[in-house]
Amino acid sequence: MPAMAALCLVGTARSAPADGCIKGIVRDSATQQPLPFATVFDSTSKRGIYSNREGAMKLCSMKPGRHILTASMLGYGHRTVTVDIIKDDTVDVVFDLAPTTIDAENVVVTADRGQFDATAVSTVSIPMQQIRQMRFGGESDVSRAILMLPGVLSASQVSNGLFIRGGSPDQNLILLDGMTVYNPSHLFGMISAFNSEAVQSVELQKGGFPAEYGGRMSAVMNVTQKDGNKEHIEGMLGVGLLSSRLALQGPLGNGAWFVGGRRTYADLLMGALPQDPQDPFPKFNFHDLNVKVSQHFGSHKLTLSGIQSRDVLTLDQPGLYFDVGVGNAATALSWQHTVASGLVLHATASASQYANTFSARNDGHGYGISNSITDYSLRTGADLFISDDVQMKFGYEGTIYRFAYDQTLDGARIPEGNSPTKSPAHLSFVDDVHGAFAQASFNAAANLSITGGIRAGYWNMKNAVTVDPRLSIRYQLSEDVTIKGAWGLYHQYLRMATMPEYSFFDMWLPTDATSPISRSDHYILSLETRPFEDIAFNVDVYYKRQHNINEVNSLQTSTSSVADLFHFGSADSYGIEFFLQRRYGALTGWIGYALGWVDAQFANINGGLAYHPKYDRRHDFKVTLLYDISDTWEVGATFTLQSGQGYTGATSQFNPTLMGESPSSGMVMPSQQWGRKLPASHQLNMVVTYKTTLADMPFNIVVDIFNVYARRDILMRTYEMDGGQARSSDVRLLPIIPTISAELRF
Repeated sequence: MPAMAALCLVGTARSAPADGCIKGIVRDSATQQPLPFATVFDSTSKRGIYSNREGAMKLCSMKPGRHILTASMLGYGHRTVTVDIIKDDTVDVVFDLAPTTIDAENVVVTADRGQFDATAVSTVSIPMQQIRQMRFGGESDVSRAILMLPGVLSASQVSNGLFIRGGSPDQNLILLDGMTVYNPSHLFGMISAFNSEAVQSVELQKGGFPAEYGGRMSAVMNVTQKDGNKEHIEGMLGVGLLSSRLALQGPLGNGAWFVGGRRTYADLLMGALPQDPQDPFPKFNFHDLNVKVSQHFGSHKLTLSGIQSRDVLTLDQPGLYFDVGVGNAATALSWQHTVASGLVLHATASASQYANTFSARNDGHGYGISNSITDYSLRTGADLFISDDVQMKFGYEGTIYRFAYDQTLDGARIPEGNSPTKSPAHLSFVDDVHGAFAQASFNAAANLSITGGIRAGYWNMKNAVTVDPRLSIRYQLSEDVTIKGAWGLYHQYLRMATMPEYSFFDMWLPTDATSPISRSDHYILSLETRPFEDIAFNVDVYYKRQHNINEVNSLQTSTSSVADLFHFGSADSYGIEFFLQRRYGALTGWIGYALGWVDAQFANINGGLAYHPKYDRRHDFKVTLLYDISDTWEVGATFTLQSGQGYTGATSQFNPTLMGESPSSGMVMPSQQWGRKLPASHQLNMVVTYKTTLADMPFNIVVDIFNVYARRDILMRTYEMDGGQARSSDVRLLPIIPTISAELRF
């Protein structure tokens, strides 16, 4: 606590000069929705700030007199206001930004060049206007935009599981309006379950995140849904190759509402086609629904949010049947209250469930897996704005978890049409975990900012207490060059059992009394620069030590505890990332390159020797370019070039033959775990958008081409015996897929 006392003393000392304050909100002038991560720049004091997720901003320690403020954001015109600051007074201001076509002449980029005091490292926010220009099968996709950032990898081109700086997907905290989402994907990993029409903002922190976030040890992705149009009812109808989607929003009381949904019609199309009963088509469909209602009652704001998604894949033919189901459902009620000009209270009560099932029959034998995780959470907190130089946050988070896991993989005979009758691997848990944090940010000098915090947790089933200190520092060398550093400890309660090639089937389990506590240590050094007026160039160097991480024990056939399912080990990940971004102008986008290593070691894997995991890729080069040719035409392209993933090769074959017996089919002897590399992976995707009107309503026609030059990367390489000889076979990914979609806004 001496550190906290010191922060308070610093805040008191620095806030002694009673200058004035400016607080306000940045909004969309057409819908009155708040605009997060907009920039507000005071040309008088040469200081600036970003609006928060609620579109709010505040600048204090402002000298009395006249100040000229400019707010701007990608996809909106700028707004300049003049205010007169009075000593010991706070001036309220509203910036209503008008949506507009992006070009270099209607955006004031100098608002980005102020002395922003944020100490957050490795943090990227991608404007939603850019995300909506990136397509797959006609769908703009949040997760695929995140995958275009350096240091963010996936299991394959058709997977949305995020491997960030050597961390596995379960190590990422994914929040949607404060709700935890465990597997936000459709098409079994190909596209995101986040409907981009429902999303207001996306922020990714790739490491070194502050004490207000806990429970994960790699990264945080924070997604905020739209509040809805507070002025009038509007909608969007889209029809594409994969699905159709509808979004509606409008005013309600002192707030607004939003509802959006998608559904694929692949199952309807397949059902209408003639089929061979001996070789039928598989049946597949997915849908999702997003809902949000917000109301303002003076200084109070209430928000009700929800998301529901479901994927089903079924194949039923003579001798073979399988059925796969994956679903998310979550809802949250949030309250926010501005008690005074410097104090904001907030609370979120949420419930979230992720469940998946797999059942199959083959030649009279049945097997299946089912898993579900349900959480009931309460998050409360207070943001205390002492002055422009000192801010503090406090909070508590409590969660009740319910886990269920069943597995039958022993070939038990199942009567036709029935589910498994016994479960040799059955786990069921109810547990509660708690966490509390305190953090403070202060400007120790004009060019030096520090954020320090501590998070403590208690896990009931494990009867364990965790303590996570966090620290980040920002030092501004000049107006355009900033150095940042971060260090922290991060404990994780949840564990995930999954197959690396199939991110859609995730089995979530707790840390019980039999399993060790997982922890990671983050060390990050970042250089952020602006070499040109509208160009940002960042370099991040990182090292992450992971303790007691897990890999599935595939030889285990029965379980009585979590530890029976896993091998436990450690890993080191380290590397350097380069990120060049242009956010404004007719041509926008970014270029990223990451050089990274992951070294893992498990006592019971690879003979106890260190190895590079499957998702370790040495080189990762990505380009995203979006160009507004005119008011009518837009084009975009993404390109990736990555080192091949690891696979376990074969060193020899073994054909044992007993005396007097026929030769056996033999077996393949594996090489080092993931010790060989597949060929490099590369892919080009393109999109063209034609903007026109239909019955005086905005109407877009979008043509996107996935995998332009039809390079089919290898998903996996397997070995099997064929006639006494070992042969390898490759499972390849999708070829070129051109699609067309249409969008009507009304």
